[in-house]
Amino acid sequence: MNKRLLILGLGDLGAQIARIVTENGFASNCLLAGNSSAAKQWAQLLRIVTASDVEGRQVDALDVEEVKRLLGDYEPDLIIQCASLLSPFALAKSDSPAAKSVLQGGFALQVSAQLPAIRNVMLARRSLGLTCPVVNCSYPDLTHPMLAAEGLSPTCGVGNVAILAMRFQRLVPGADSARLRVISHHAHLIRSLLGDGPSPLVFLGDRQLPEGQLLLKTGLQSGSTLNYLAAATILPILTGLLRREVMVKAHAPGVDGLPGGYPVVFEDGEIRIDLPSGVSLARAVKFNTESAALEGIERVNESGTLFYTKYAQDAVAQWCPDLAEPLALSDVSKRFEILKSVLR
Repeated sequence: MNKRLLILGLGDLGAQIARIVTENGFASNCLLAGNSSAAKQWAQLLRIVTASDVEGRQVDALDVEEVKRLLGDYEPDLIIQCASLLSPFALAKSDSPAAKSVLQGGFALQVSAQLPAIRNVMLARRSLGLTCPVVNCSYPDLTHPMLAAEGLSPTCGVGNVAILAMRFQRLVPGADSARLRVISHHAHLIRSLLGDGPSPLVFLGDRQLPEGQLLLKTGLQSGSTLNYLAAATILPILTGLLRREVMVKAHAPGVDGLPGGYPVVFEDGEIRIDLPSGVSLARAVKFNTESAALEGIERVNESGTLFYTKYAQDAVAQWCPDLAEPLALSDVSKRFEILKSVLR
């Protein structure tokens, strides 16, 4: 396949996705980029194992001019953005009361660690006039609606709704006989995997499945091993975006800058939302918008400013109340400094 593919961010998830890309021949050339030596190390490893044309480059994703030079030099056909400033699982390893309060308040309190890299990628892409699709792995259920206010929303994300769809496809009786469609927010992911609800909306064909049929315990535990599931969900996305001759039915979060995730179809390399008959886009978006409150999200306004729920504000009131103040896109760097202080 004569495609040039850029993967930015070579943490655990980025490395797993790089393996999927090279081992399945999705690119004629693959550039791995990150702020550490991991990108060059993985490039060497993948060249040895797969004989693929893989390069590694060190780049600071927080420097938009450096990102712009990277995209301008490489001119990718597809960008996969995996970089974040803090692992989504980092706070869970801390015993500090402040960290525990942030975890209690909801994952949206950590969005300042997920926004900077993808925003710089999208700013650089727009500045250069590039039109290649961008798949973002950093909290697309929330970062995409925030970036949409600036016209910077990526094509789609990975994981989350796609993980749940993969799970239900294996566990729901009759799922092989009709199209299974899931509408869900990142807020459902861990709860649903652990089998303690609340449940996403799941349809078999056009029939909505009752919640009692969806509470199926997997025995999984939250943690970085779940990156294996997130990485696996990129396979149909890669196929749909890069192999234009096939139609691919899948699931993805953050499509069209919308909150949460949806069933989708890829045709001719383009993505569109594929809802069950009788389910309007307004209903699906409303469900995901309301579900976002489970992660501390009250709303995102037309300027991309994030407002937190009272529950999220109360959770961090004793230790780091500034973390739950309304978050404008221009204040993300300052907010990340507050988040980092939680780990000290």
